[in-house]
Order: sequence, then structure tokens, then C-alpha cells
Amino acid sequence: MNIQNKKIENICCKYFYPTNKIEQVVIAVHGFAGDKDSSVIEAIAKELNQNTLVVTFDLPCHGEDNTDCTLKLSQCLHYLDVVIDTVKKEYNDKTISIFATSFGAFLTLNYLKNSLLSFNHIILRAPAIFMDKVIVNSILRDRKVPYNDLINHSVDLGINKKIMVDNNFLQDLIENDLSNCNFKTHIDIIQGDKDDIVDVKENEKYYKSNFNDYTLYYIKGADHRFKKAGELEQILNIVTQILK
Repeated sequence: MNIQNKKIENICCKYFYPTNKIEQVVIAVHGFAGDKDSSVIEAIAKELNQNTLVVTFDLPCHGEDNTDCTLKLSQCLHYLDVVIDTVKKEYNDKTISIFATSFGAFLTLNYLKNSLLSFNHIILRAPAIFMDKVIVNSILRDRKVPYNDLINHSVDLGINKKIMVDNNFLQDLIENDLSNCNFKTHIDIIQGDKDDIVDVKENEKYYKSNFNDYTLYYIKGADHRFKKAGELEQILNIVTQILK
């Protein structure tokens, strides 16, 4: 497998080229406070390295991105739009799928509700359908940041890199929520049944109301990050089953 770092406009991207001829492309979108060096994305690329090109990228304020500003939802959606548009133009004769995790899944669904473009497969891992609640109920708690601090000024919600978030970002999440959507294309969902970040039951209700056609794969005992022994292998089995 040949790995190359590239830039699409000012967006830091990572291309995992297969050993043989490219037959399909997967665009992978990491989650909040993640980056293009995701171990899960790399594992998927290795698993599919015979004929699949995997393209991933750093969201604004994540990874190697040099954006010197507070995180903005509109900029995150712009990065996703630019990468998808570029990949679709460059590989217009190939089938293109998308694999998106948590906040990346929230962005992907926002993209899909406003786009006529289609994908061969859409795979969402632990989707943060209600991202505003994830910020307030989980990320602020995990970072030990009081809610009022976010309301009154920018706060750092990053892990290994500073990611400044303010109330404007939270309000944008609320205004761009995913309620009352009607996604007609088939969507595959990988979910840990012990997810400690998103509300599994609330997500289930959402899928039933807003996805016309979907398959839900539960990984027993898995939380949001799927770090326990054997859980990555289960993700890989599901993804390869879908894409192969």
C-alpha cells in the first residue's frame, strides 16, 4: 500500500493507494478531535488494499490543519464538500463510497440532505446524530469544562491539539440539526450497544423516522471508541462485507 499526503486547496489529505488497479474509492471522515491519521481508517485501507483507494482529510482545526480560528460548522461542511467534489471529478469512472465517524457522520448527513450527489455505499460509525447534545452532555463533561464557559467565551475542547469552540458553533449545530430529513438512499450504521457518547435509543428512533432504507450493525459491549479487544476486527469485517 502506497500512502501519500496531499493537499486539496488548503486541506491536508491522506491517500491510501491500493497495490492493484483502483476499482473503487472510499472517502473517510474522522470524528471530533480526531484526524486523518485515524487508526481505524488506516486499518480499513489496509484491509481493502487490493483495489480500493481510501482518501481522508483533516477537518478545520484538526490534525495538521493550520486554520487559526475558532471551529466553524460552515467551514467543516466546506472542507467535506471540496474533498467530495474533487474526488468525484478525479475518479468519475469509479464507484465512490463514504465512511464517516461520529461528528464526521453528522457532517456527512448534513451534506447529503443538501446534495443531489449519490454514493455507492454510505457507512456511518457511531453517528453523532444529535451533535449539540454530544457537545453539552459528553465532550464538555469529559474535558471538565463548565457549560457557562462555552456560552460566555471560546473554550478548548481538543485532546492533543487545541480546538477552540464557542456558543456560535453550538448554535450552528442546533440550527443545522438533522430533524425531519428523509434519506432515501441505503445507509449502513455500525453502533456499539454500550455507546457512552451518543444515546443509542434516541439514535434508533431517528433511524426509523428518517432513514427509508438502512442496516444497523450492533457490536455488543462496544462504547463510542471501539477500543476493546476484537472490536476493530468486527468493524473491519462489517466494512469489508459491505464494500466487497
